[in-house]
Amino acid sequence: MTAPTAEQACPRPTGQNNNPVVSARLEAEYPLSPLQQGLLFHALAATEHGVYIQQMVCELDEALDVFAFRRAWDAVAARHPILRSALRWEGLAEPLQIVADRVEIPVAEEDWRNVPADEQKARLGRFWRPTGGAGSTWDRLR
Repeated sequence: MTAPTAEQACPRPTGQNNNPVVSARLEAEYPLSPLQQGLLFHALAATEHGVYIQQMVCELDEALDVFAFRRAWDAVAARHPILRSALRWEGLAEPLQIVADRVEIPVAEEDWRNVPADEQKARLGRFWRPTGGAGSTWDRLR
């Protein structure tokens, strides 16, 4: 008997994009700690998106080897289960933290060198907006 996939074990709500998991199997599942329960509660209750989410922008002065960059992030995710984790709560008696056996970290490569500064600023503003509804970043594994 094969292990269920993360999707089979804890089906996701539909309508969300940007799937970081590729053919993942469920490696583990845990009940949430009291701190995780509190974070999830406040994130779901928040009127603004992105509660408890930290983002940063880096400007690179040299060329980036995108292939090596992606491989490095995939290696980090393979080593640290928390980066392969998501929370599930819809339709469950108690929320769970699930861990996939592998993920690919999504990397979007965009070259804005020939884009006017005002358009770059507008694009960056759109890029920073969290996607989906409140809490959508907590259940990213599919």
